Amino acid sequence: SSIQINTSASICAGDSFFAGGDWQSVPGVYTDTFVSASGCDSIVQTTLIILQGSVTNISPTICEGETYFAGGALQTTAGVYFDTIPLPGGCDSIVITTLTVNDTAVTNLSFDICNGDSIFAEGSWRKNPGTYFDNLTTTSGCDSTVITSLTVRPQAIYNYVKRICEGDSALIEGTWYVSPVTIFDTLEGAAANGCDSIVVHELIVVSGNAFNLQVDPPSPTTIDSGQSVQLHVYANTPQPAFQWNPSNTLSCDNCWNPIATPVRDQTYSVTVTDSSACSQDSADVEIRVRLFEPDNPDDCFHSIYVPNAFTPNGDGVNDIFYVYGNGIDSLYFIVANRWGEVMFESHDVNAGWDGYYRGELQMPGVYVYYIKVLFCDGTRLKYSHPYRKGSVTLIR
Repeated sequence: SSIQINTSASICAGDSFFAGGDWQSVPGVYTDTFVSASGCDSIVQTTLIILQGSVTNISPTICEGETYFAGGALQTTAGVYFDTIPLPGGCDSIVITTLTVNDTAVTNLSFDICNGDSIFAEGSWRKNPGTYFDNLTTTSGCDSTVITSLTVRPQAIYNYVKRICEGDSALIEGTWYVSPVTIFDTLEGAAANGCDSIVVHELIVVSGNAFNLQVDPPSPTTIDSGQSVQLHVYANTPQPAFQWNPSNTLSCDNCWNPIATPVRDQTYSVTVTDSSACSQDSADVEIRVRLFEPDNPDDCFHSIYVPNAFTPNGDGVNDIFYVYGNGIDSLYFIVANRWGEVMFESHDVNAGWDGYYRGELQMPGVYVYYIKVLFCDGTRLKYSHPYRKGSVTLIR
């Protein structure tokens, strides 16, 4: 008779077992028939059991720069990783890890503000130019870095200073002021860069300095025709300014000691202003000129004077180069440049050179002059006389 043997076998999913005459990998009952030595059949029935190992799927998320252990190592990049873990029953547990790596957000911001304004950056209100960093957390739980570049545009500031004398007034922004004051005015967005313009008006009130004048020589002073006299004015104030009038017979009109050569009686007035231009005083000096009598040859007084510079700038002061003198009956007067070219020639005692030649004002420099003079007593200017010939400087 035949012999039947019933048996069972367990394998893990994915493995195989030889039964039913072949390698089996699915559960079931498999029969194998063998012939014994006695000629009887031996039947083996195998019940095959497939043990299922566990498969676990996980999907972790990390932030850029962090690590996660999967696939047998620390991972920093996104991907699918497999880990096999042996179980006590002999089958493996498979862990499938789908790793997501979230980027760290970096946001660059640029702000352009006006001086005096501010923005919130790096945890505080900022008004100075620079780069500021803020670390925040995104909805995914990762860090978010905000980099703020701050530029500060300057405000335009205009300063206006006005000085007035004590007792005067000044109009500023529609209001008259008599006392020192500083006024600030803001013109919104008026600057070229779009920021506010600040206008600063400063009013300074200057007190004048009281001073006394003294004029020398005493008034009146008499000189002979053709003579000169030096005038002096004294003012006990620092850095005064002088103005003499009339100025046509003075060597200078803005100095303290001009030389006067009047041709007739003349009263000179001088005005002195202190350094603040807030105090003035004036004084007069009378110079009387004693003239000779033409019909009396014994009273023929004659003199001559030639300046050494003139300024033909059209200001009415020392514009023409004249020969000055008394008792001159006739005059021959020429002016030449340094190359000998004649710039001016005249026989008129009242004529002078205005600095022009052929319609053009000549260049500044030194020019030479020659004169011949016949005086009222019949004498002539000696060849050795210092004013017989000389030089004059044209100043512009």
